[in-house]
Amino acid sequence: MKGWIFDYYPESRAMVVWLWRQGNVAKLRIPFRPHLYVASDSSRRLFSLLPRLKIPLKVKKTKRETLQGEKATFYKVQASTPGGFKLLARVLQRSMPPQALFNVDIPMEQLFAYETGLFPLARVELEVRKGWIKEYQVLDSPLDTRYPLPPLKVMELYPDVPYNPNHGVRAIPLVVECEGERYLLDEDIPEALSSFIRRWDPDVIITRFGDSFIMPRLAPLVPFSREKDQKPSLPSSRARSYFSYGKTVYQAAHHTLRGRWHIDTMNSFLFRECGLEGIMELARMSGIPVQRLVRTSPGTAITSMEMLVAYRRGIPIPWRKTQPEDFRTAAQLVELDMG
Repeated sequence: MKGWIFDYYPESRAMVVWLWRQGNVAKLRIPFRPHLYVASDSSRRLFSLLPRLKIPLKVKKTKRETLQGEKATFYKVQASTPGGFKLLARVLQRSMPPQALFNVDIPMEQLFAYETGLFPLARVELEVRKGWIKEYQVLDSPLDTRYPLPPLKVMELYPDVPYNPNHGVRAIPLVVECEGERYLLDEDIPEALSSFIRRWDPDVIITRFGDSFIMPRLAPLVPFSREKDQKPSLPSSRARSYFSYGKTVYQAAHHTLRGRWHIDTMNSFLFRECGLEGIMELARMSGIPVQRLVRTSPGTAITSMEMLVAYRRGIPIPWRKTQPEDFRTAAQLVELDMG
């Protein structure tokens, strides 16, 4: 099978990989055995915890180069499944000092990209048996500046009001657009929208106020995802407020889909700045799947690229950053922080 890597995410026993080819997507699975590192001076605590987990693990003593360029001894602990790795990481994070743990808090999708060389929108050739990827070959590179992309079908969905619909006091109609057609939905919205999604079968659903308004109301009633047996979509994260560059920013809970992308333009700084093509390039370079990337910052993508380099060099990545940046004067910031 040839096509493009459209999306990937962990299940308890394997990684799910959606392959886009010839206008359709196929849901596949691939085994994945992620690992982490524990500093050797915490070995006694490590070996007292592992038997309690009662899951298959491989432990190997190894020497690795640190970020400071020195050689050090670590214990490499490998789980047999993504679910086992999540349990392992959770127990160690609760029971061991932060300075003893490495590769423990990297999102599973990024670990998968770092380890396998697969990345979003990669052109690949796969050998598949009974829905499982047995062999694969990546046909391009995330560093390519010219590369073919799949002709994705995009549907737009947004409230037909000029204000934030969360502040409205009445039923609000929705506008749906795809393939040059535009419709106003003001009655039987779930039934009508479901009919359009089945008819067009879009790859990407771009919304305005999708995370905060549309999805919370319609996800239980409309087949937004491509998985036939999927339960009503639930938010993949909680809403949060954070302080950045002198102001408080509110970010709605994320509603991601399976087999399709959902991009909320009101909940994505990156999409507003660089559009769908820019998002796809950033996803290719960072290894972060599109739906999570659009809801992060440029710094998250850059950090992922840095971690990729460290991972490929075999350098264990610390759990928490313990070395702050050196103090800089205002003049130095103006000179150095040029975007």
